[in-house]
Amino acid sequence: MQPTIDLPSLMPSLLPLLASVSAMVREFSQQKPKVQHKLDGSPVSEADLLAHTQLTQGLQALGFGIPVVSEEALIENVGDEDSYWLIDPIDGTRAFLRGEPYYVVNVALIHKKKAIFGAISAPAFRKIYYGAAGQGAWVVDEENLAHASECVLQGLTEGQGWRVLTSSRTVSAPFADWLAHHPVLTQTNIPSAYKFCLILDGQADVYARRGTVNSWDIAAGHALMEAAGGRMMTAKGEPLLYSVIQPEVKGFVASVPGVVFHSAPW
Repeated sequence: MQPTIDLPSLMPSLLPLLASVSAMVREFSQQKPKVQHKLDGSPVSEADLLAHTQLTQGLQALGFGIPVVSEEALIENVGDEDSYWLIDPIDGTRAFLRGEPYYVVNVALIHKKKAIFGAISAPAFRKIYYGAAGQGAWVVDEENLAHASECVLQGLTEGQGWRVLTSSRTVSAPFADWLAHHPVLTQTNIPSAYKFCLILDGQADVYARRGTVNSWDIAAGHALMEAAGGRMMTAKGEPLLYSVIQPEVKGFVASVPGVVFHSAPW
């Protein structure tokens, strides 16, 4: 059975949790947190681990009985037909450690491989974005959690140039060639899922990515894009689904309404 997501009932509990985690992460950003490295060489800081603990305990305390899958602690007793929270305690750890503001906290709810709810907290900007299919997408300031503004994506007209966001680590010759066949007005490299926030704020139109990315990096943004009236699919134009068994996702395109793109062989 699909979990019932009612934003007016859920967010009074979830927003303070996200604001608390954001405040903790922001405090660490003013220091030099201890850093370890995973087997793949990617960094994980003590802020990542503490955010993981606080988010996991907070989500479990909501009382839904839904397991939590985290980048920092995958679990084995969750299948693809189950519902689960999918979190990335700090997405953009490298940017966080460099003192850049483009790091976020991701929380998504997955049901039968689909992202049905998403929340992204941007600690450096003190904003929290959240949304669910059929209930819209919203943004609040951490200093005023009771006042939310709706995020409604404005569509592009035919021939209108795209403001494109990309990840510098996945830009390549095939990707550049694909972009060259579309009406790109600007292209900007930004770390982390903060790219979704820029689209929700009306500052960009497309987030395109080649290569693989982990589901916890993008599922929250996916749910938010669809809640705000946009779309997100594979680079071949197929539905984008999430597997807890195989968390890697291949290339995708997230966009505001009106964006038509050519299928890419990624």
